[in-house]
Amino acid sequence: VNDSVSVISKRDISEFDSIFKEYLEMRKKIKKPATGKAIELVKSKLNSFSTNEEFQIKVLEQSILNCWQNV
Repeated sequence: VNDSVSVISKRDISEFDSIFKEYLEMRKKIKKPATGKAIELVKSKLNSFSTNEEFQIKVLEQSILNCWQNV
């Protein structure tokens, strides 16, 4: 039963959520953790660029690659 629960929860996590989690981890590693408000603002900024999730993922990946605090 535990195996099926973990498989279901892994499927529920979107690629965007996974990349965003990595972005937040990078922020912690550079000693600039994002507050709740910062998370809200970054997601809002991503949506202002495009509502296309694939594009938003590319922006987040670029921010991770360059250790940017913002997008």
